[in-house]
Amino acid sequence: MVNYFIERQLRRTNREKVATNIANAKTVGILFSLENEQFYEKVSQLMDEFADQKKVVNALVFNPEAQTPAFFVPKIKIDVFTNKDLNFVGIPTTGFIKDFIGKHFDILFDLTLTDNQSLDYIACVSQAKFKIGRYREKMLKYFDVLINKNEEMSELLYLQYFMDYSSKINTKT
Repeated sequence: MVNYFIERQLRRTNREKVATNIANAKTVGILFSLENEQFYEKVSQLMDEFADQKKVVNALVFNPEAQTPAFFVPKIKIDVFTNKDLNFVGIPTTGFIKDFIGKHFDILFDLTLTDNQSLDYIACVSQAKFKIGRYREKMLKYFDVLINKNEEMSELLYLQYFMDYSSKINTKT
């Protein structure tokens, strides 16, 4: 059902696609889910590194739990949403999520590790100029680059692989 809304939204918008890598990006959007403490800490560290490089970084984080986990430390550039911020089919209804979708990030990193229709919706309809995410066949037409995660690969190793690969993207035409 969410795919219908994704396609409908994409027919209404025209995203400017521009290939870029981490070194050339000035604005970065990060989308992920609060799955565990180690992954959150690594993504938080990554955001700090981008900020040190003078990149404007915004993250949108899905909290699947009713309560915020004890390990989560709110940061200025991180917005958290829950199921309460979604309508009955999983489409975001909150203004800050819509704002995130509408931002023309140089790169959007979809760091979600598990399938979630609401996060898929956000990533697919995002106006980011270049979208990089986890490989799933159904996402081929929505993303510019998809990176495979082997089942035996840990989440942290995958994140490192993801960032290494993203930094090597050739932007010459």
